[in-house]
Amino acid sequence: MADNSEQKLAYFEGIKAPEYPLPDRNYVTLILEQLEKRAEETLYVQLPEKRRVTCGEVRQKSMQVGSGLAKSLQPKKGDVACICSYNIPEFIEAWYGSTLAGMTVMLCNTGYTHEEMHQQLLDGECTVLFTPGDNKLLQKALKAVKDSNVKKIVLLTEPESKEFVEEAKSFGIDLVSMHSLCQQGQDEHIPEVSWNWETDIASIGYSCGTSGKPKGVYHTHAGLRFYLKGIALFKSMMLKCEGLSGPEKTFCMFPMCHWYGLVMAGMYVPYLSGSVYIQSEFNFEALLKAIQDDKITEVYLLAGNMIQLAKDPVARSYDLNSIKTIMMGGAHMPKEQFQALYSLFDREKPPQILQGYGAIECGAVMMPPGAPPEIVKAGSKCRK
Repeated sequence: MADNSEQKLAYFEGIKAPEYPLPDRNYVTLILEQLEKRAEETLYVQLPEKRRVTCGEVRQKSMQVGSGLAKSLQPKKGDVACICSYNIPEFIEAWYGSTLAGMTVMLCNTGYTHEEMHQQLLDGECTVLFTPGDNKLLQKALKAVKDSNVKKIVLLTEPESKEFVEEAKSFGIDLVSMHSLCQQGQDEHIPEVSWNWETDIASIGYSCGTSGKPKGVYHTHAGLRFYLKGIALFKSMMLKCEGLSGPEKTFCMFPMCHWYGLVMAGMYVPYLSGSVYIQSEFNFEALLKAIQDDKITEVYLLAGNMIQLAKDPVARSYDLNSIKTIMMGGAHMPKEQFQALYSLFDREKPPQILQGYGAIECGAVMMPPGAPPEIVKAGSKCRK
């Protein structure tokens, strides 16, 4: 170990958190209970138009999606629902609702070809597919569902073209809007599901397919319940770190089909506090304006976004001093890039900058936040 090993150990000993028992309910129900407590608060802000969705609206639509699926599909526990969508609030509502109906949720990358998507639908034995109604994704989805087990496509947004709606009907696919599914489940009645936390599969994440066909990784309900426990403990550790009080206003560019994006936008903030700013496509100036106007405190970016933030002179035209934490997903960034980022902030204590790197399908990690600079080596792995 390095010379400061005793200092490191003392620091991490000092932020140990107490045990955090969870009630015996599925992880989505536990999240929705928290959303109900802050029903009037904004949970999602969609940029650049700044469409706001409250905690109460997300809870209600999730319940209605679950009820609508239960009535229209009558799924058996473990039947698979696939979500292939960019970052919009309806992604999370589809995830929550499918889980409440007893289904396993499978994540599909919007960058897949229709052949890769078809392979994934077959591999997961999916019976329902959630996707937006824009022509690009819907056309891909219709090619992918042919000769698969998919019985229903639920459009998360209104279709851009009636042509594809008619095409779906021509080969026996029930294509419905999210709105009509919610109307069908307006009473929010969902038959009770008996779960085995240790063995029942909650979600399936898939690899990006860069080294052969996409491969699925199972996540049990026990694993996702553990995430909630880790998230709660993570906040208790944050409270012990100066200047960190848990999520307030968070911008998340990580795609929701990636576990980092899903945990951030669908578990971390909903279960704890605050709101999430999201974009379906990266708009740099819309992000900078939101940081300045709305005082965003946490920013989660992909590697390319981070480099643009460090190098693009446009960033220096905005006041970014509300940011407390910047998290980057991707390979390690050189020290010079960190220095360029720090120079954006006109204050004595710059934000902490963290990096996470992991496979799209394997889940996120929990790590102690806020380690002081003297025990962190820039560009290293695992805070060594």
